[in-house]
Amino acid sequence: MTAHRGRGKIRAESDGNHSGTGEEMIRSGIVTVLISMAIYGSAFGQLQTARLKVIADNSIAAAGDEIHHNAGAKSVLRIKGIEHILIFKFDLSPIKGWKVHRAYLYLHAAHEHRLRTIGLSTIASNWQEGNGVDRAVDGGSCFTHAIYPYKRWAGEGSDLTDVIFGAGNTLYAFVDLKEIGGGWLEIDVPAKLISAMLCGASYGLAVSDEKGQTMWNNDVHSREQTQFAPYLIVEGEPMERSKPPAIGDLTARPDPELSTLSSGAIRLAFDVPAPDGSQSLPFAYRLEIRGGEFEKWTQLPRRLIPFAARPGERQEITVPNLKPETAYELRLSVLDEVGSTSGPSIV
Repeated sequence: MTAHRGRGKIRAESDGNHSGTGEEMIRSGIVTVLISMAIYGSAFGQLQTARLKVIADNSIAAAGDEIHHNAGAKSVLRIKGIEHILIFKFDLSPIKGWKVHRAYLYLHAAHEHRLRTIGLSTIASNWQEGNGVDRAVDGGSCFTHAIYPYKRWAGEGSDLTDVIFGAGNTLYAFVDLKEIGGGWLEIDVPAKLISAMLCGASYGLAVSDEKGQTMWNNDVHSREQTQFAPYLIVEGEPMERSKPPAIGDLTARPDPELSTLSSGAIRLAFDVPAPDGSQSLPFAYRLEIRGGEFEKWTQLPRRLIPFAARPGERQEITVPNLKPETAYELRLSVLDEVGSTSGPSIV
């Protein structure tokens, strides 16, 4: 497989000497990022606090014949080991443009529970809540599909675990919850998980029971239970709309390791740009493609795109499953924590 550069385009070609499934292509690009649990102090002035309501929630069942079940309309959601994982979306409008310093998720236990350590993760694929009550429903999320039965979480044969907890370039952390009385549970959410949602690099928050070996049915109230609906408290500060620096040394070449007889792949490489005094720090990226089957600029799946490393470090992004002998353009932009975007770099 070779790549030809000319007139701002990259050509992906397959030479037939390499094999690999589409699933392997996706998994090979996974970057696991374990984020720090540090709480950031204020550096820009007085902090503000906002309460964010949940606008979508579901309990994803991974066991047996429940893998297609949707719980989007239930008033109680289960969180139990790897068998039941909660997913949430929030109304982020009150904190648009904020630098987030700390956040807390509040859940209300429906009855006795044995929750202790909680797993938290960004979600690398968009999903829909659905209106099911422990049954399969068209248009709702479940273990196998982000939107059943139309869209898998990460391509053919994938499931929710391919886009959370390190898979699909996701951020994650583990924390101990606090019981604060009246059945309420407080969970300290690292600021970067909220920033990922703010800048469009995450489609919500996944919450798991990391002490699931107790095999206890832990149930919490959903947003349908108004009095005990989950919510998020965020502390942060509005930021002036500076932009992150653009990438100045973007290169592209064919990736023979992910080429097959029927598809090619392109690997992008670049140094994470360092901001000057007027620019913000790189946090994530947006990658778009045009050419071949993509008539217009099309954003590539979030799961293929890593979060930003430290300025000056080398990063790579692989774009798999491209048509051989086809010209493509790729456009990469840098995002900061509040969602401001740099100018694009195009190859």
